[in-house]
Amino acid sequence: MQQIKVKIAKIVNETPDTLSFYLEQVDGAPIPYIAGQFITLLFNINSNEVRRSYSLGSSTN
Repeated sequence: MQQIKVKIAKIVNETPDTLSFYLEQVDGAPIPYIAGQFITLLFNINSNEVRRSYSLGSSTN
């Protein structure tokens, strides 16, 4: 499994209950992906690892 570190570059309110998150790699390298690809993000919250799964909605590659 490939792991990369990303940061949120921009958040856009699409509808009252939908947000779009624009991610970029911490080292500035492009993130290769395709629309519909499934990813799992790992967060450290209060010293606990939390995993959240998402599907990528679009690709600008």
